[in-house]
Amino acid sequence: MDENELAKWTVGNSPVPPFAFWDFVVGPEGAVGGYVCFGKGQGEDAGVIARRILLGKSPSEIPPIIGKSGQFAWSRPQIVKWKIHIPADWLVYSEFKD
Repeated sequence: MDENELAKWTVGNSPVPPFAFWDFVVGPEGAVGGYVCFGKGQGEDAGVIARRILLGKSPSEIPPIIGKSGQFAWSRPQIVKWKIHIPADWLVYSEFKD
């Protein structure tokens, strides 16, 4: 199922504000926000591992890469809709997905 359609359905059918774990779910027709992981960083980590393999390293010799910590992401339209107050100190470390 398309993630945008799933997010839109969830928002439209949820009696409470939906929050997310992945950044691509947050948006005007998606989740309100959350402390999310960004696919870009995971793709970069995968690229590092792939490069090591292409340079001749055996996959069994490559330790897992622990992803960087997430960050807050919010949807302004969803914050307004649900009348949610975001503390000012959280906004410093936030990204808005409008």
